Amino acid sequence: GYNQEQVLYDSTKNTLTPYLVDKTLHLPSLEEDVSVEVSEMQISLQTYWKEMMAKFIRGEADLDADWDSYLSELDNIGLKEYLAIYQEAYDR
Repeated sequence: GYNQEQVLYDSTKNTLTPYLVDKTLHLPSLEEDVSVEVSEMQISLQTYWKEMMAKFIRGEADLDADWDSYLSELDNIGLKEYLAIYQEAYDR
């Protein structure tokens, strides 16, 4: 008989498979002294990002009014340095 669930599964699998992320790719390794600094930055960035995401969702922060200060705070925490460190590692 006709199995709609199987048809939908197969269609989804066949359509999305070319777009799967290559799981063998990973972030480049960092030198040990830089690794500690980056992990501290990452924790701070993730904490702030999650906090602000929740505030934007709950309406406690306004995307139009608060977006620039949000980006500014990410820079204060070290987003540009964080990205520069990983870019340098990728370039090696």
